[in-house]
Amino acid sequence: MNQTKVLSKKDILLLFDLISETLTCADRDELKKIILRCRELFPFEFSVAGCSNIRHMLTNPNFESEVVNISYPPEYLKRYFEKGYHLKDIIIQEYFRTLELVNFSETIEKYAGGKKTNVDLEAEEAGIVDGFIYGIRDLDFSQATSFTFADYHIENCDRTKLIIKILVPHLSEALKRIVTKRPPPTAANLSKREIEVLSWLKEGKSSWEISVILGISENTVNFHIKNIKRKLNSTKRMQAVAVALGQKLIQL
Repeated sequence: MNQTKVLSKKDILLLFDLISETLTCADRDELKKIILRCRELFPFEFSVAGCSNIRHMLTNPNFESEVVNISYPPEYLKRYFEKGYHLKDIIIQEYFRTLELVNFSETIEKYAGGKKTNVDLEAEEAGIVDGFIYGIRDLDFSQATSFTFADYHIENCDRTKLIIKILVPHLSEALKRIVTKRPPPTAANLSKREIEVLSWLKEGKSSWEISVILGISENTVNFHIKNIKRKLNSTKRMQAVAVALGQKLIQL
């Protein structure tokens, strides 16, 4: 997807600003402010973020995630956690099975023919009808972040999906710093060519475009990207960019 064809100049400037804020985000309150500012890009009423063990989310009735509630109804979240709704929630289950961007309405239509379960109906009573959930996982499939953006109605279009896919890796790095409280990792040892490739990935370039810019084959570019993701414990290109920015390997 060509970012410049989907996003306006205003969108890109605001994304740049929000990503800059994630690099210095130090606590839950700052993370909440950044996520609430995302409303300037696309409208949503409710948001919640979490860092979870993938296997537990798929099989364990006890909810053990680290959660940062941005604007979800607290009483609804409390019931959700206490009743182990994550095991019955087809949206959550779909996300943690695929670890891809999931839309509420599309998932309900896909698995239930549009018929809502009791979990869906209880969410609807709280005003949570449609939305997206997305995050990133570690390379070893142990942990994954999740960011939910929801409302009675949400814009399900290429622009909204692209904004979420660009922002969430950066929000995820901030979330992991906050909830794990681990010291910053030692910067990865990337080669000069890997830094060049990574810098162009940051600009949203495809493998083919990078191959033309650097005068190398597309296969060679993909080889470098594979090594970059391995060294940065990343599974997606935008995730690798977010990690590299956090480690100051590249500049925004």
